[in-house]
Amino acid sequence: MITSLQHVGLGVTDAAASYDFYKKVLGFPVKISDYVGASKEMEPIIGELVKMRIIMALSARGRGLVELVQYLSTSPRPLEMRWGDIGFLATGYRVDNLPGFINRLQQIGVKPKVRSYVTELASRQRWESAFLADPDGNLIELVDISPGAPVEPNVSGLVQVTVGVRDIDKSLPFYRDILGYNVTLLDIVQEEPGLQPLFGRSFAQRQVLLQRTERLNGPFVTSDGGVIRLVQVLGYQGKELFAGRRWGDIGQMECCFEVDDIRAAVAEVERSMKTKAYCSPTYMDMGAGTNAFFAYIKDPDGTLIEFDEVKKVLWMKPLVFAAVLRFFFPVIAWMSR
Repeated sequence: MITSLQHVGLGVTDAAASYDFYKKVLGFPVKISDYVGASKEMEPIIGELVKMRIIMALSARGRGLVELVQYLSTSPRPLEMRWGDIGFLATGYRVDNLPGFINRLQQIGVKPKVRSYVTELASRQRWESAFLADPDGNLIELVDISPGAPVEPNVSGLVQVTVGVRDIDKSLPFYRDILGYNVTLLDIVQEEPGLQPLFGRSFAQRQVLLQRTERLNGPFVTSDGGVIRLVQVLGYQGKELFAGRRWGDIGQMECCFEVDDIRAAVAEVERSMKTKAYCSPTYMDMGAGTNAFFAYIKDPDGTLIEFDEVKKVLWMKPLVFAAVLRFFFPVIAWMSR
């Protein structure tokens, strides 16, 4: 029923400035919707009726979306985050030729917080990452799954979310058995001196990387269904990042999974967790002729997870169509310029 990681939701202070950043830096130029209003559908999630601007931007490679939420009728509460806190810690975007991509970023004034962090998977595959922040401090991980490959620097969409948890052993059944991320790419406990800038000192953590075996097609799904990284910093009782804060306040407040039957997916979660969904399936017009149902559940630590079943994609704006052409039909796209 769950297809793939679809999008991440980020609370920002200025949606236009954030869209410009994600467009220029991370390759999300395709604005599929730009909503301004007070959404009654989101009132139960936020706790009040708030006028806001929501921009949904699609990767130029067609792999995943970013949702940028700016409060207009009230001020967003700021984010104070430390690596190992409870909730979403970072969003990963796949890049090719990480050193070359970092050099390209530095030429436009974007500097990484961590320049090189290596992950050795159980399969002996080696991933290399760098960390930087968006204009509001939301943490971004650039993930190169084939370091050293002789390719041009490039970014190709959403690939991973990192979730801080209190106890990985208690969180694993939710992400592995309920969400279906049943392939363990890595399960390791180790010191992390390379991530010291994110925590303030050297520390030890347990991290588990999970991926899905079963994947389906959808209009906005990520490559290979996406990866979930669970992080537990040893000896640190992290704070809940959205305790006393609202959906839409500064920070990453959700990740969303595309599903092909939202009612069945929610019913299965309720049966497995023996608890009701945080928000039952609700219809919403996403803009640009796209209609969908959404629902919200929570992981064992209370971190917000969205399900989304897209019902109709009626038409595509020219930029969306151009992105599809560039990804699937590069020759035709070149001829049509």
